Amino acid sequence: MNRAFLLAPILPILPLVVLAACPSDPANPATLWLSSDQVETKLKLIDHEPKPF
Repeated sequence: MNRAFLLAPILPILPLVVLAACPSDPANPATLWLSSDQVETKLKLIDHEPKPF
């Protein structure tokens, strides 16, 4: 069998595997939380768990 024929099914997911294997910056937080930004309709990402309403 042709090698290109065998690799064809995995080619669409190959970029995702490569991106997932890239290391991230250690300064980035491990978890991001959605928090309201002083208004109920605006949200922002924060690095700590927000207070409950």
